[in-house]
Amino acid sequence: MVSFKNATAVITGGTRGIGRAIAFKLAEHGINLALNFRSNEENAIKTKQEIEQHYPIFVSLHKADIRDEASVKQMINEISEVHGERINILINNAGVLLASKIDDLKLEDFEKVIKTNVIGTFLITKHLVPILKKNAPAHIINIASIAGQTGGSVGVAYAASKGAILSFTKSLARELAPVIQVNSIAPDAVDTDLLTPEQKKYMKELNLMKRLVDSVEVAEAVLFLLRTSTVTGQTISINGGRYMS
Repeated sequence: MVSFKNATAVITGGTRGIGRAIAFKLAEHGINLALNFRSNEENAIKTKQEIEQHYPIFVSLHKADIRDEASVKQMINEISEVHGERINILINNAGVLLASKIDDLKLEDFEKVIKTNVIGTFLITKHLVPILKKNAPAHIINIASIAGQTGGSVGVAYAASKGAILSFTKSLARELAPVIQVNSIAPDAVDTDLLTPEQKKYMKELNLMKRLVDSVEVAEAVLFLLRTSTVTGQTISINGGRYMS
């Protein structure tokens, strides 16, 4: 469990969708933010301004491609310069969704999903862990997916990447305990612009509650994990009954 006072969270993909919702929820509780984004600078600036208009915290923006190790290292250096080495929360949220069946899946597309969702998560975690250890107790929370639990319904590339994140979470929790708690959140389809209207309609029908997951619900789960001192190596499923463990 971290103290929210003077806490700083790094959120990858933190200026849109789930990441944006998490950023607002943490800001609401006084946590300073270092938000990573890859390309849409205008949207990133807008997100920063909106958060700072509502909450008395400090928000920094960091453009970086988490698939590239040099870019990740530079970003972490920038975050350390701006926030000092007071970082005690990492939210691995950045990801890409590619809906494609194996017959139509090209190698370069499979690699793109794995590089972003798995290698990107590995790189930012690897290079931030030394700082997190200095600020124990600390948390790493990985945003996975129901696709990693069930095999998914949007294609093998995405399901494989999220399955890897679930295993990564368990292994890392064992390795970093008791200094850093490591958990994951596996939502069903979330109502963001990653999904087309057709995909949203299809996913809604699969859900027992007949609705998509709201990104705020994922953000609330993040807050719950930050408030615990005993939960580690676990996956919180937010899926309307589609997967029951």
